[in-house]
Amino acid sequence: MKNVRSLLRLIVVLALLATPATSLGAARPSTPEELATAVRLTAELERDPLGPNAGEYRRWLFAWLAEAPDVIVLTCPYHFDLFESNLGNFGTELMLQSLFGAASFAIQNPSRAEDEPAKQVAGIESMLRAYENYIRTMPGGRRGPMDELIDLRDTGGLEAWVTLKWNECLEAMSKAR
Repeated sequence: MKNVRSLLRLIVVLALLATPATSLGAARPSTPEELATAVRLTAELERDPLGPNAGEYRRWLFAWLAEAPDVIVLTCPYHFDLFESNLGNFGTELMLQSLFGAASFAIQNPSRAEDEPAKQVAGIESMLRAYENYIRTMPGGRRGPMDELIDLRDTGGLEAWVTLKWNECLEAMSKAR
């Protein structure tokens, strides 16, 4: 059942990202202001993932990212099981945070905007910062598989793990074609 939920979540996210949002106008490059806003809101969600404006920030980022032809973020379900662990509804927010973090990296590092493993690492790091701030508000603190990624990050192994998982995902997708 867990894999079915993960697959459905992936399909919904991909469908929403492929569907243009109407609030920003179709297929035009992002303005410098939109790019700056995306970076700022992503950082704010890392710092205060449950803040009073967090829902509004996520909606804006999601709509912008779904439509922005100049900031492309790919996703793969290799980390979706992480979101099933004792996080309740916050798992979806963390999944989105990984997308927002990858987009923010691409904006801030235009020469690496097509470096998918680097964007994936940046997205996971953004997600982990949001997670760490989230669990500070929860009784019992750290919990589950997300903590294994924190340990990997803290010991310098996160990039290798993400690269391995990304390559496995690409291989699985190519076999599925």
